Amino acid sequence: MIDKWDQKPAESHCQDICATAGGNKPKRVLTPEQKARQKTVRAARLKTPEGRALHAARQRTWYRNTSAEQKARHLVWMRAKHARLRRNRTPEQRAEQRVREATTSHAYHTRKRSAPGRHTAADLVRLCAQQGGRCAAPHCGASLTVSCTIDHKLPLSRGGSNYPDNLQLLCKSCNDSKSARTMDEWLQTRKETSNG
Repeated sequence: MIDKWDQKPAESHCQDICATAGGNKPKRVLTPEQKARQKTVRAARLKTPEGRALHAARQRTWYRNTSAEQKARHLVWMRAKHARLRRNRTPEQRAEQRVREATTSHAYHTRKRSAPGRHTAADLVRLCAQQGGRCAAPHCGASLTVSCTIDHKLPLSRGGSNYPDNLQLLCKSCNDSKSARTMDEWLQTRKETSNG
């Protein structure tokens, strides 16, 4: 059997050598279809406990066997890649991403409290549009593309539900400050603090 690397010219073979493996491992060139398939298989594998354990073991091995210089180069590459992806997103995509992040985190805490009612990401996108992409606090109005948290008008700790009509979107600082109070109670507290 003829090795596929023996069929290539020497210059091409040298260009395919992967520097991270000590210069002796050829780079695999994949077609777009192969890349898509690889991505699908990898995502499916990470859904199983065995797949996650295998992935973690491979990461540990890579970290142990890689020099500090290569790790630094990899970190620079990753940061540049993520910065490029962030720059290319439209404001609408950024707002949707913030809402998705808030939904994921919020769903966990809601399940933990066993609150009645449910809402979807589509409900939150609609709510974001109703609020004009701004924080619902009357004095704030910060853009939800910067920080976005889901707040309950009547807090869950006081019997509030998780239905869309009990939700509003606040920036992180307003939601942290409001805590487990209603909007009226919070605004009253702010007024007393600023007068006192």
